[in-house]
Amino acid sequence: HMDVVPADATRWPVPPFSGELRDGELWGRGAVDMKGIGVTHLYAFLQLKKQNPKRTRDVILLAVPDEEAGGILGARYMLKQHYQDLDPEYILDEGGCGSRDLFADDKLVFGIGVAEKKILWLKLRAEGVAGHGSQPHEQNPNDRLLRALSRLFAEPMPSAEIDVVKTLRGRVGTLAKNKYMRAIEHSTMALTTLRSGVGDPPKANVIPSVAEATLDCRVLPGTSKESWLAEIWRRLADPELKLTILYESDDPVVTPTTTPFYRALESAVLRHHPGAIVTPILIPYGTDSNAFRPRGVNSYGFFPVVLPAKNVASMHGDSERVPVSALKPGLQILYEALAELLAQP
Repeated sequence: HMDVVPADATRWPVPPFSGELRDGELWGRGAVDMKGIGVTHLYAFLQLKKQNPKRTRDVILLAVPDEEAGGILGARYMLKQHYQDLDPEYILDEGGCGSRDLFADDKLVFGIGVAEKKILWLKLRAEGVAGHGSQPHEQNPNDRLLRALSRLFAEPMPSAEIDVVKTLRGRVGTLAKNKYMRAIEHSTMALTTLRSGVGDPPKANVIPSVAEATLDCRVLPGTSKESWLAEIWRRLADPELKLTILYESDDPVVTPTTTPFYRALESAVLRHHPGAIVTPILIPYGTDSNAFRPRGVNSYGFFPVVLPAKNVASMHGDSERVPVSALKPGLQILYEALAELLAQP
């Protein structure tokens, strides 16, 4: 996808859309997610055209918008309007990468994304009675919303280990303790916005009649939407609140690792990085692949470069950047994997 999330230029050390080179890194919104990946895809595509290896199938470079908003005007539009023109056997998208400190401490691990979580974006709304701030009362919607959120986040949401995570742990051993790995191992829920008040800017002496919050839920495969929402309602313990689903992704599907393309990606990595650990992983965020997997398309999320954990963590942040030196080796791995796949009957 070629779209990116917004950037607050006042929080960046460089202009976020400058593509500035600094200390061997390319800085800018989308450097990792996913214009940097898109550049390696484009160059691999051009190299396939230039080298013209034996080819038994077509390769389509699909550059779409709107992924950061759900993909309705991008990948999902193409699925709806042009699926017969595409009819893909495989999809290669964003997702995993190589790292020496992201997956485990001091181990070079390449994670190939084979599954994602189910996305549920929820809006929680509390209604009450407006009034003067000098006269507090029991029908203040802010009070009701805060109490409900306190109950909701009093303990982690329930989560169960899935086969992909078991495989990851079996190959890697002790996993790194960081937010990325926590999100792979567990279903998660984040409070992303709080909205209340009357006026712009909101008046400090007015009790509003409505208070709202949004929740970004990412649910592991095997956990149903119904059971997840039932647990939320149990914790909120307030039937007068209103809960609305703002966005819901497809139910997760796990892509097998027994395909020729997965084996080609794995073998290309190991040629360039002997002794590295290659493993399937769950992707903690959503990608366009999640639209293709329910149709039976073998979809992999993989950026075959070595990234420090700090660079992976910079996605959607105020310092997004990618090491320039990592791009060329990653391009070569991707080209070799594609050429190996294309040579097979």
